[in-house]
Formats: sequence, structure tokens, C-alpha cells
Amino acid sequence: MANKLPEESYGAQLAKSHFIQGPAIPIQSYGRPFISEQVKIPSLRALPTGYSVHIDAGIQSLQLPPSYGWKAPVTLGNQIDFNFETESPLIRAAEEPAKQMFFRRFSQPFVTLSQMYGKKPLGNEVSQRAEQQLTTYPTGLKWFLLLLCGTLPYIIVVLDDTIVATIIPILVAEFHAPSDIGWYASAYFLPLTVLMPLFGKCYSLWKIKWLFFFSLNILLVGSIICATAVSSPMFIAGRATSGTGAAGIINGAMRIIGVSSPRKERIFLEAAGALVMGACTVSGPILGGVMADNFGWRWAFWLNVPIAIGSLVIILTTFPAESQRYAHFNLPVHEKIKRLDPIGACALIASLASLIVVLQSYSTSIELSRRDMILAIVSGASLLVFAFHETFVRPDLALIPRRIFVRRAVWSCCLMLFLLFAGFINFIFFLSIFFQSVKGQSAQSSAISLLPYIVGVSVASVVTGVAVPFVRYYNPFFLLGGICFSVGAGFILIFNEETSLAMKIGYEGLLGFGVGFLMLANLAPCHILLDEKDHSIANGLTFLCSLLGSTISVPVSSALFNRILISRIESLDITLSLKASILEDPTKVHSLVPKENLSAVLSVLVSSIRRTFLFGLCCAIACSISSLLVSWRPVMSFLEQEGKKDEPPQIPRIRPISAIPSFTMLGIEQGASSVQSIQPFIPL
Repeated sequence: MANKLPEESYGAQLAKSHFIQGPAIPIQSYGRPFISEQVKIPSLRALPTGYSVHIDAGIQSLQLPPSYGWKAPVTLGNQIDFNFETESPLIRAAEEPAKQMFFRRFSQPFVTLSQMYGKKPLGNEVSQRAEQQLTTYPTGLKWFLLLLCGTLPYIIVVLDDTIVATIIPILVAEFHAPSDIGWYASAYFLPLTVLMPLFGKCYSLWKIKWLFFFSLNILLVGSIICATAVSSPMFIAGRATSGTGAAGIINGAMRIIGVSSPRKERIFLEAAGALVMGACTVSGPILGGVMADNFGWRWAFWLNVPIAIGSLVIILTTFPAESQRYAHFNLPVHEKIKRLDPIGACALIASLASLIVVLQSYSTSIELSRRDMILAIVSGASLLVFAFHETFVRPDLALIPRRIFVRRAVWSCCLMLFLLFAGFINFIFFLSIFFQSVKGQSAQSSAISLLPYIVGVSVASVVTGVAVPFVRYYNPFFLLGGICFSVGAGFILIFNEETSLAMKIGYEGLLGFGVGFLMLANLAPCHILLDEKDHSIANGLTFLCSLLGSTISVPVSSALFNRILISRIESLDITLSLKASILEDPTKVHSLVPKENLSAVLSVLVSSIRRTFLFGLCCAIACSISSLLVSWRPVMSFLEQEGKKDEPPQIPRIRPISAIPSFTMLGIEQGASSVQSIQPFIPL
């Protein structure tokens, strides 16, 4: 082998020498070993400029399968982009030094082999321009507009989730379809939940701008269908379309924050997003009632149209160019579809969709029908298929990669979010019923009575977002939140018809503080553990768990409430017609029940609602315990790494790394100008 390294680009040399010559090639063709002994690539007849190729290099010296280890995506004619991905504990110690050498993007002119391994280092002009491309964020008006185009659709999505609650009676009167009441909300929530992880994976393969643009258009079409609906099936179809777009918007809003601000500022913005979510969750029913009373129910959906159109214009005009840092954007379409894991996605969607339909039916009926039993079996079988498939599929092709989910910080946060939102939504839903049925308040007044709860959530979320960069750990806030959540849920359990206003405000506020301190658990894995390229997948996973907790909570709580209420109302000495009226709408007992029977009926309602509060307390205690499982890892470890990007980049000197005794490691030293042999390294 010649000692002199070629001056041609690495990508071009690979294309000329190997891409047309078969599926397996040696690596030592340029005068020095390149990490392992062999590169395995697909057989290709020709490669046009700009075509992306993934090279899987098996770590032969560690005797690992080729699916583990190095993956070097090379985009010809544009860039060189190396990714290090491994699930093997044997080479995990090599990860950080390897990233220093390979996890870089170099723009034009090409980084040649002589620049990487030869006598001269990278030129300052080239390297500084490459670093600036990674660390430049929009500022001023452009930054504000970029955040605005992500925030406004996010507000629409959260409002659409609850705005329909107060207009359901009007929809029933309009379409004459009382049997479709449950689907007016579920049709939106079903696609929103089941498509969340799929959109999370999509944002790691397609550019954020166009995927968010596509999702916003789907939401816009769904809103127009709802606003112009002339029948119940048409309205349900519009809700389902809007829910599909909402799944892409929630994931996209988080990714927009990532491209608009450096990592150290994202915590504040994401905390503000939690505040917006809490405020919109409560104000949705109020806004729906105001729109229906003053302008007509259709304007609750026409309102989305100008907001969506304005966001589309901002996206097209101000969205910054996205770097090809991880080279996934340039993959062929068929390769992207394969990485979406169609088998796993279909199995997960089938499982979740069947489960949601069964729970929706269970919440409104005494017994499960034969159809519901079949769907329950389908849900369980599909979940087993999904788990089996994800276990054996290649890690880079999995919908939920094992290397992400097996991290303790990830699965513990997912478990905590599932339990948190199960309790959070349970208390929002049944506190509202408590205020309307037991206290005799209107729908709008009950929403106002929930303000201490929501204010507590919002304040605690903002405090957490502001304080975490200084404390450097999420865990103290999770610990405090778990205590407040559990104690507040315990106090809510003692609510009755004589509870004073001061007690309601204090206990709701304590409960809200607990939820708020725990709310940012969906951000913790990204800030303490995962690389930027995995953020979209992690966001999809955490949002899935949050929505799944909400989806399961309301039907289960409703089933508990209905069964207790039916059994105890039947035991009261009142007329059958009055019993039927109470069961049909418990919120109207103050206007339906005579005064001599009101006390007994209110007592039954309190005992029924307490059963749902007990379910919320169990969720709060379980959530508090799961918060203790989150890894104690400092947030600033990544913030400090980002700060290092401001320094002039240096070519690192990678020393041999010990894996375990009896394995041979390659001695790698960047900067050598001549060929060096493979030297065994025996750990001390």
C-alpha cells in the first residue's frame, strides 16, 4: 500500500473504488486501518451525485454482528457525515472519543483523507464555517416569527382537544345523533394518540419545515370539514382528520424549538409550552361556550382557519435552512419508508386503536359486548406482535429503537408521564363534574373554579424551567412534585358539598404545583441523555405515553363513576323518572331534585366522585414512586458540550480505548502522516 494518501475526497474515493464492486470490501485500501476490518455495503451499479449511502461496518475485532457499531452515512457531492451508533456495552466506552473524531459535518471544500490523517490540519476557514453552520440560530424578528408559527398551531391543537366539550349538546340537537356523542371527542383523540410515535420517527427522516407544513394543512382541512359539516359522520370525519394533523404538529412544535434556540434556552421555551397547554386545556370549554352562545358553534372551528393560514405563510417565508447534519434527509424514499418500520407501526396502531375503542365502550355500558371482547383480544395480540417485532428488528429500522427505550432515564420518564397525565386529566374532568353537580355551578363557572389548579400547574412549570439550568438536575423538582401531587390528591379526596372556597383554592393549588413540577418529564431524556438526532423519536415516545395516560384515565374513571352512581341511585327512595333524569345528566340535580331529596342525592354524587378521586390518588402515588427511578444526570453536561462549540475546532488525538481484556483494539491516532500497523492493546 502506498504511504501517500490521496488528495481526493473520501466520498469520491469510495464511490470510484468500491461502490460498484460488490457487497463487501476491505478497509485498508488507503494506507491505514479504518476502525474495523471490513465495510459491508449493498451492491450498486451506479451512484448519481447527491445519492446517500449507509455503510455498516462490523466491529470484527470485537466479534460483534455487523448490525452493531459504526454507521457512516456518506452524501456524495455535498458532505461527509459520520454517525456512531452502538448498543454493545463492549464498545460503549469508545463512544465519546469516537464522536470527537467522526461526529462532525464538513462543508465544501471536501475534507480529504490527507486533511483527516495527513500532515496538515483542517483549514481555519473551512472548519469555522462548518462549526457556525451547526451553532447559528435565528435572531430578532425571524426568531419571534419562527416560534410564533410553532406556538399558534400548538394552541389550536390543545384547544381542539377540549373546545368540543361544551358544544356537544348543540351538536346532538343539530345532527340528531345522540349515539355519536362519544365519537365527537374520541375521533380526534384516537389518531392523535396512535400516530404520535410515527410522526416522531418521521421528524428524524424528513425536514421539519415540510413535515410541519404538511401536518398543518391536514389540520386546516379537518377544521374546514368540521365547520361545514351537515351530518354527524361528516363532523366525525373532520375531527379524525384534525387529530391526524395534530399528531404531527405537537411533535413539530418541539422540533421547531430545537432549531430556533440553543439547548440552554430551550428549557425556558418548553416550560412556556407546558404553561400554554395548561391554560388552553381549561380555557377550551369556556371558549367553546362563548363561541356557541354568541356566534354559533361552527365558529369554534372557523377560528382555526386564519391562524393556520398565517402559520403556513410564516413557515414558507421565515423557516431557516435545515442542515444535513445526520444525512437522513437525503435517504431515498424507499429507505425512509423502511426506517418508519411499517410492520411495527401497523401493529402498534392496531393495538392502541382497539384499546381506545374498547375503553370508550366500557365507560358507557355495564358489560362488554362480543365486539369489544374481540377488539380487546386484537389489542393484546397486536401489542405482542409489536413487542416481538421491535425486539428482533434492526435497531436503526425500529419505530422505537431499543437503544433509546432501554435507557433508564427514558423508560422511567415514560412511565411517570403515563401516570401523571392519567391523574392530571382525571382531576380536571371530575373536579369539573363535582363543581357542576355538587356545587350547582354552570359549565363556565366550573372552569373558573379550576383556575387554582391550572395556575398551580403553570407556575410550577415555569419555575422548573427557570430553575433547572441553575440546579442542573430535574430530580429535585420531580421529588418535590411527587410529594405535592400525592398530598394534594389526598386532600381532594375529602371534598364534599360543604367544602369551603379557601380549602378548594388551597388544595387545588397544591395539586397543581405537584403536576407542574412533574410536567417537564417529557423533556428530561432529551436534556440529560440523548443526542440531538434522537430528540424527535424521544418526543414522540413521551407524548405517546402522556396521551395514552389521558386516553385510559377518562374511560376508566367514567366507568367507576357510572357504576357507583347507578348502584346507589337505585337504592334511593325517589321516583323512577327522577332516577333516570339524574343518571342522564348528573350536573342538573339542583334543578331536577326536590329539596327534601337533594341532600341524599348529593351524598350519592359525592361518594361516586370520590371513587374517581381515589383512582387519581393511586395514579399520583404511583407517579411519585416512578419519579424516583429517573437517573440523576446533570443537564449541564450537554450544555457545557454545546458551549465548547464556540472554541476553534481542533483535530482530536484519539488514544486506544480499553473495552475488556482479551479483545484486540485498533490503535488509532489522528494526525499521523504515514501508514501504521494494527497494534494490539492489552488493558492493564
